[in-house]
Amino acid sequence: DDIASFFANYQTDTPPKTLSGNFLAGQFAQDHSDWDQASVYFSNILDDTPTETDIQRRVMALNMGAGHYGKAIEIAQRLVKENKGDTTLAHLITALSYFKAAKYRESIQEIEGYKNDALGAAILPLFVSWAEAGQGKVDITNLKNSPSLTYQAVLVAGYTKDKATLSSLAKTYDFTKTPTPIDRLDDIAAIFAVNGETDKAITIYKALATGIPEQSNYFNQRITHVTDGTLKMDGAINTPQVAMSDALLDMARILSNGYEDSARLFAHMSLYLNSTNASSLELLAQIAADNHLYAESIDYLTRIDTQNDPEKKVQIARSIAQMQVAAGQINEAIRILDTLSQTDKKIDAKIQIGDIYRNQDNFKMALDAYNAAYDMLDNKITAQYWELSFARGMTNERLKNWNQAEKDLNIALSLQPDQPYILNYLGYSWADQGVHLDKAAEMIERAAVAVSLVIALQPVAQGFKRDVL
Repeated sequence: DDIASFFANYQTDTPPKTLSGNFLAGQFAQDHSDWDQASVYFSNILDDTPTETDIQRRVMALNMGAGHYGKAIEIAQRLVKENKGDTTLAHLITALSYFKAAKYRESIQEIEGYKNDALGAAILPLFVSWAEAGQGKVDITNLKNSPSLTYQAVLVAGYTKDKATLSSLAKTYDFTKTPTPIDRLDDIAAIFAVNGETDKAITIYKALATGIPEQSNYFNQRITHVTDGTLKMDGAINTPQVAMSDALLDMARILSNGYEDSARLFAHMSLYLNSTNASSLELLAQIAADNHLYAESIDYLTRIDTQNDPEKKVQIARSIAQMQVAAGQINEAIRILDTLSQTDKKIDAKIQIGDIYRNQDNFKMALDAYNAAYDMLDNKITAQYWELSFARGMTNERLKNWNQAEKDLNIALSLQPDQPYILNYLGYSWADQGVHLDKAAEMIERAAVAVSLVIALQPVAQGFKRDVL
C-alpha cells in the first residue's frame, strides 16, 4: 500500500449500527473532500473503538489533511509505539514533528520506518539530506543519483555554503534538462550566481527566458543583475524547515495530477513545517475550489501574507472575488473588486467586474464597468488590453448597440489580428447583420483553422516544456 491507500473506501460492509451514522456521514464528507467534517465523524467512531487500527490511521490522515496537526501527530506517535499494521504514514508524520522541532537525529531515525516504495524513494533522500544540513553536514549522495532530486542538491549546498560542491554540480549537470520546477530553477540559478558560478546561472536564465517568453523580461533582468553582480536571492532558504516545506510542496504539485488526496496531505505537511508558505496555501485553495469548497478556498487565500507585496495582495483579492462569484456571493465579489478599482486604481479589477456582470447576462451593468475601465485608460486601448475592447464589443452587440460593437471588435482585431475568438465573433456578427459576407466567411474559416492548430500543438508545447525546462 502507498499513501493513497489511506483514502480508499473503508473496507467494512456493515459498520456497527451504533456507529453507522458517523460512518456514513464521515464517508460522505470525505468523498466530497470535506476533510474537516470527515475527521470529526471518524473521530467519533474512534472514541467508541479506540484500539481499531484502521480507524486510527484514517483519523490521523484526515486530521493531517484538515490542518489539525496536533491531533494527527498524537495518533501517529501512538501508532508508531504500538507498531500494528501499516505505520508508514505514522512514521512520516512523527518524523516531521521531530524535524520541525530541529531534532534532526531523531527525525532521521524515525523516517527509517518509512517504506522504501516509489514515494519513499523520493522522500527518504530529501529528509536525510536536509536533516543532515540542519546539523551542519552535507550529504547529497542520494540526491545526485535521482534526476528529479538533483536540484535539491544545489539547494542543500547553497544552504551549507559548500562552494566546492556547488562548483562540482555546476560542471556536472545541465539543470535545464532535468525535471526541475520552474521556480526552483530560478532559485538554483541565483544560488550559483551568488557563489561565483555566474556562467551556469546565465545559462539557466537564458533557457528560462526562451522557454517562458511571457516572463522573458524578468529573466533577462536577472541575467543583467548576474552580470553586474547585483543579483539578490528573492527566496533565500534560511532554515531546513523552509527547504523541506518547499520540497514537500513540489511533491504535492506532482501528486495533484491524479492523486488529489495525497496532494492535499503533502501540501498540509508542507504548511505544517512552514505556516507562511504562500504556495502551499494557494495549492490547497485550488484543491478546495476544484471540489466546490469555496469557503475553504477563501480561508486558505486569506491566510496568505501579502503585507509587503502589493501586487500579490491584488492577485489574492481578485482570486477571493472569483471564489465569491463561484459561491454565489456576487455582491461581495463586486465589493472587493470595487475597492481595488477605486482605492488601488486597478483597471483589471474593473474589467473583472464587467466580466462578472456579462457572465450573469447583466449586460447593462457590464457595459458600465467596461466603460469605466476605458475611462481609466483615457480611452486609449493598447495590445495589453485587447480583451477589454473585445469584451465591450460583445456586450454592445448583445445590447444591440451594433455600431459601437463593430468599432470595439475591429479595435480588438487590429490589436490581435489572428485571435480566433475575435475572428469568429466578428465574422458571425457580420453574417447576422448580412454585411461583409465574403470577409465574414473567410474570418470564420480562419478561426476554425486556428483553434484546430492550437489543439493539435498542445502536446508538442507540453513536451517542449518538459524536455527543456
